[in-house]
Amino acid sequence: MKEQIAHLISIQNDYIVKQSDDELLLIKLKNNVADFNQYLVLNEVGAFIWLRLSPTDDLKSICEKTSREFECTPNEIEGEVAEFLKKLHQFTIN
Repeated sequence: MKEQIAHLISIQNDYIVKQSDDELLLIKLKNNVADFNQYLVLNEVGAFIWLRLSPTDDLKSICEKTSREFECTPNEIEGEVAEFLKKLHQFTIN
């Protein structure tokens, strides 16, 4: 999981980020041009996680930050956060 998180942090500048209400649109850049064939819409929780990823993060710290924001416990959301990060990683490597 640590490698997946590190990868996500390393590629953040490869995406244009557009906020729309509680959603976040991630648009892949190819040769400094937006590729509208490869984009992803994140809900409020996914947007929160993407915008707050930092080089010191691991699954535990991401769950702690997210749980404080959305009033739940880190244990309650750990599985969902891990699954989200795996799917986001898969999206970014394709």
